[in-house]
Amino acid sequence: MAPGRRQDVPGRQLELLDRCTVVVERADPHGTRREMHRARIVDVERDHSVIHGERFDFSPGHGLRRPVEARNSHLHSDGNPQPSPFLGHAAFQVESPAGTTILIDPFLSQNPQTPAGQRDLTPYFPHAILVTHSHLDHALDAAAIATTSGAPIIASVEHVTAFDVPIAQQSGGNVGGTFTVGDVTITLVPAMHSSDPGGRPLGFILETPGAPTVYHTGDTWIFGDMALIQEIYAPSVLLLQTGGGPFNQNPTTARLAVTKYFTTATAIVPMHFGTFAGLATETDVRTAFAGESRLTVMTPGQTTTFTTPVP
Repeated sequence: MAPGRRQDVPGRQLELLDRCTVVVERADPHGTRREMHRARIVDVERDHSVIHGERFDFSPGHGLRRPVEARNSHLHSDGNPQPSPFLGHAAFQVESPAGTTILIDPFLSQNPQTPAGQRDLTPYFPHAILVTHSHLDHALDAAAIATTSGAPIIASVEHVTAFDVPIAQQSGGNVGGTFTVGDVTITLVPAMHSSDPGGRPLGFILETPGAPTVYHTGDTWIFGDMALIQEIYAPSVLLLQTGGGPFNQNPTTARLAVTKYFTTATAIVPMHFGTFAGLATETDVRTAFAGESRLTVMTPGQTTTFTTPVP
């Protein structure tokens, strides 16, 4: 299998003959045979630089897209940067140096913060979807994107069965468990919140060779085990709950968590604020973090590239 090929489509490659016709090469015991398919083009119709005969990854029912290394070669020059688009509220799409794409808490189609052009779910083809807990402002679009893309949903083992996707795409785990997706190791860590149906709320640690470690806190309040998360993982990038209101820690408490536990973080990205009435505003967040040079307030739709500091 060529480097960067999706693991869920072994033995398949294709050539683009025109805008909707592909030739699939399928290996079987009798040798490689070529089949014609009419296929929905995922990321090709919007890309006028496509060359006829160019090779793509293909998944029946899911369409086709360039291999990871081709799609992302323009993003990485030294194997170190970690681009992270913020999609609004608590939704992020984190991309590794090797092109592994991890979508976290996809509340997009009805998210008032998500830019209109990014509420269409059809272009999302992540390698995995992470869901911190069952509340709709985190889980709403996970099943739809999983159905379109074929990506697994990684969530609490009790929660993941609630998604209307095939069992093969239900990757349930619990605190301390790990999953490997491409070059990314994902560890499930505690969060202090609620989740129904089933399961418990989670945070996620994303570790990638040559890239900064990312900690998505999920919805949470400050809690003592953050000290262990810092001791074991020492995350560089904090995607930090700062929403306040009736349901979560407010910006002042979020800053206390950073000051008390995450002293080695190089970037603090506040999230879950300003989406709905009753949540903290951006002004509230900036006031609470006044003088904190590591604060990185992202605008929905913005992509920020995080790098590992040079010792």
